Amino acid sequence: GWIIEVTGKYFQYHRFINRGFFTGPWLPIYGSGCVLITLAVESLAGVEYGIGTTFAISFVLCGVLEYMVSFVMEKRFHARWWDYSQKPMNLHGRIWIGNLILFGLGGVLVVHLANPVLLKLFGMISVLGQEILAGGLAVLFVADYIISHFVLKLVKRSVESSEADNTEEI
Repeated sequence: GWIIEVTGKYFQYHRFINRGFFTGPWLPIYGSGCVLITLAVESLAGVEYGIGTTFAISFVLCGVLEYMVSFVMEKRFHARWWDYSQKPMNLHGRIWIGNLILFGLGGVLVVHLANPVLLKLFGMISVLGQEILAGGLAVLFVADYIISHFVLKLVKRSVESSEADNTEEI
């Protein structure tokens, strides 16, 4: 997700823009969406599900997630990381039908193509290795959250008055 976001903004603005809240090269909203989709589809165990069901689940869950994250981040930091107000079929500028369709397609790719491969590879790692990997990533994410939160507090005053998509300013 981060690579797609950064590449898209590079072509749009002809310069590097680190998209997202964290300072590091990750966007937890994408990973959270993948986990939610996987859990939702896996909860259908014993029930036959196909691409259409996966698409619908991904479309709805990622839409709710994107709306909630946008709302919370705006209330917490008085800044908007994205704004779809100028696009047709948006809801309060927080979600947009175009991205929801992409999230649906992405969910299909994750569940039906990526998950089988990634889960097989993850299963090849010992339990201790999995715990070390998970612990290391958790420490990295918490440290990045603390740094990012501190940095945003420092620049918060300069972007509070803006009502547009001000990720580039941040």
